[in-house]
Amino acid sequence: PDVKVLSSDKGRAQEAPHVRFLTQVSVNAHEAHQWMVDYYRAAPFKSQHVDVFTDWFDGLLALEQNQSAVVNCAAGKDRTGILCALTHFSLGVDMDAIFADYELTNVAADVETRLPEMARMFNEHIGQSHPNEVYTPFIGVDLAFLKAALASIVEQSGSISTYLEDTLGVNAAKRDQLRSLYLTA
Repeated sequence: PDVKVLSSDKGRAQEAPHVRFLTQVSVNAHEAHQWMVDYYRAAPFKSQHVDVFTDWFDGLLALEQNQSAVVNCAAGKDRTGILCALTHFSLGVDMDAIFADYELTNVAADVETRLPEMARMFNEHIGQSHPNEVYTPFIGVDLAFLKAALASIVEQSGSISTYLEDTLGVNAAKRDQLRSLYLTA
């Protein structure tokens, strides 16, 4: 099958930002959580994300009948979570359903069961001995993260609709087109 991969080479780092954060000698769960909140507040406006998010919506509008689209990223929860929330919003999904869908990540990834093993692997990889709960924000999601991203969008753009239109080029006509393509009565 014909596959088109959307990515950006902007903002690539030799070492992921969360790894740089975690290599500090002393990190606690509260600091890790706050690091993720701060990441989410900045993420919608990072140029590499804007590029990929814009391409995503353009790609959705260009899909032919019976074609599919899949969104993922390194961990499949942060940029993916923001982009899925924006996609749902564009389709007219209510915020409660958007938040509920986002939180399903923790169930799908079985964060609670996998946390001890993931923490062990992270610690081994970076030469640290942080407690398991430090890693929770990096392998799971918290509604505070997505709410931080959306609040940042509203603070900087005025509304999610304005962000979609002015930053990603997804105006009301494109949102209507997305709804006619992807929603069935």
